[in-house]
Amino acid sequence: MDTHSMHSVPDVTPDIDFEEHERTYRAFVRLARSVAVAIPLILAFIFYWTR
Repeated sequence: MDTHSMHSVPDVTPDIDFEEHERTYRAFVRLARSVAVAIPLILAFIFYWTR
């Protein structure tokens, strides 16, 4: 959060923050999709293996 004070130009900061949030959001969505796909496969594998 202290990285905002290091930027001397306040006009550029919102754009940088938006790009950072967008990149983080896309990475989070990609991770969520991976987890959503992986969990049923893992559960099915465990269920099949322990049966």
